[in-house]
Amino acid sequence: MPNNQRFFTASTVTVNASITDIWNVLEDVRGWINWDQRFEKIEYEGPFSAGVKFKIFPQGRTPQNAKFKVVTMDTAFSYETQISLCVVVHSHHVEKIGDFAKITCEIESVVDEARIEEFSRKVWPRMQIGLPVALNNLVSLVEAS
Repeated sequence: MPNNQRFFTASTVTVNASITDIWNVLEDVRGWINWDQRFEKIEYEGPFSAGVKFKIFPQGRTPQNAKFKVVTMDTAFSYETQISLCVVVHSHHVEKIGDFAKITCEIESVVDEARIEEFSRKVWPRMQIGLPVALNNLVSLVEAS
């Protein structure tokens, strides 16, 4: 992809919880609004599996169509959204580490050269700031369950 720029951010936390407890929160797609404050509402019907489509309503923004790309139960899932400037891929990984579990969330976008300035100014800062906040909220929700 000549003249494109890859944007990538990731955040990882360790939590004293079982994989099952974490996965129960992650599988509740409509409930993502409880830990990711960037989302106002999520419309979702169907199984938690690759190919399933849903709609995300970001706070104060245009709704986004989303689709699960990969779902490996108790291990990882990813979904992609099409925004006006590019496609954004969100990935979540869960791994058992002794008595603890590690949760990693990643966001990746490949942006056309003509849209880089606008994306880096208007979109990317919100994604970078929002990711660790959402992940910490997820941990709080898992620990409270």
